[in-house]
Parts: sequence; C-alpha cells; structure tokens
Amino acid sequence: MKNYFSRTVAAMAGALAMICALSSVAQAQTSAATPTKYIVNIESISICTDPNCTIEEKLSTNTGPVPFNLANILSTQGTEPFGIDRYVNATGNYQYVKLIITNSIQVEGTIPITVPITATCNTVTGGVTYDNGASANLQNMTVGDPLGTMVYEVYNPIATTLPVGLTITFPSSTQLQFIYKLGGGILVNAGELLPNFDLIFKVQNTLVAYLVSPTDCRIYIEPPTIFASPEK
Repeated sequence: MKNYFSRTVAAMAGALAMICALSSVAQAQTSAATPTKYIVNIESISICTDPNCTIEEKLSTNTGPVPFNLANILSTQGTEPFGIDRYVNATGNYQYVKLIITNSIQVEGTIPITVPITATCNTVTGGVTYDNGASANLQNMTVGDPLGTMVYEVYNPIATTLPVGLTITFPSSTQLQFIYKLGGGILVNAGELLPNFDLIFKVQNTLVAYLVSPTDCRIYIEPPTIFASPEK
C-alpha cells in the first residue's frame, strides 16, 4: 500500500461517504467552504472478507492514534501515515476495509457568506454544542470572531441514507468504526503479500455556515468522502 491518501484513482466503483453527526436544524441559506484543517485520529486500518469482519487482517502497525490532516494531505502528507503490514495470515477474498478513528475531529476554516448579506464566519477555538436535539453539533459564534480550531465530537451519527455496504458503529465512547466495501475484492492466499490499493479522503466544501442574524453564525461540518479501490 503506497501513497494511498494522495493518489488519484481514475475510475472507482462507487464513492462511500463517511457519515458523521450532522446538524438536523431547519436552516437558512447555507454557504460551504473547504477547511484548512480537518484532522482525524486514525487508530487502525484492517481488511476483511465480509461486512462483519469474520476474517480480518490488520494492516496498520501503529500502537496508538495517528493524527492526519485530511485537508492538507497533497502538500505535506502524500505517503502512508504509519507502517503497513501486508503479510496475510488467512486465505480469502478481502472485499471490505475497516477504519477506526477517535470521535474527536478538529476543523478550522473560514466561510464567506453572501446571502442574505455579505459576512465572514470563522471557526473559533472550542467545542461544538451537542444536545442530541435540534441544535446538536453546531458551533455558535459572532461574525468576525478570530479564526481558531473547532473540536467536533461525534456521538450519534445521523444519516437519512447510508451508502450500500457501509456500516457505522461505536466500539467505545471515544471511537468511531467504519466498515465499507472496496471497489473490488482482493483475493490473497495465506502467506502472500497484499497487493497495493488506494484509499483517498476528500474534504472539499465540508465546512458549512449560515446566519441566524446579521451578527451571528452557525457552523457545522459535513463528512469527508472516502474513495477506495485496489490498484489495477
């Protein structure tokens, strides 16, 4: 597995959206921007033969969470964020990837507002209000507040439609687990090395804001998109 966070895959069989906790507020006109920071802490990456991961091969060799800025991977993080063990212990057709991250995501960025008035909304230093209700997972700030890093904690994914083959669970109170289908299966025999495949994250326009008054912003994040496919 090489350069799997920054490689360009010409043709992929489907894109799987990582569904994080999103606001369910009935919103005014929204504006979106690409954040300069979108930091997730990756705990492990594995491949599995089925969506329940009955046969699982852990690929990552890190012993703790590894922070990764998905908004800056092309310029500074074009290679693997940690060691990869490509040796396979069990014969199988590996069709799924399991990704475990911490439920705390750090986001920073500026969203220009043009409707109903012209304004600028910045993420500000601090956490996001979460009350499991209509105002869940929003950061409230005043227009023009200084830019800072927003800490976005996910406790309850809300998704009206999940992509086929994607499951989201919470192994613990501080973890998110995503199991999603690859663009194609990887048939490997025990004792062989796993072929290379690409895993790509995109965070374009994942930072969203709207105005509740001429001086008050509300900000939330959309999930990054995940593309996965074996190399041909």
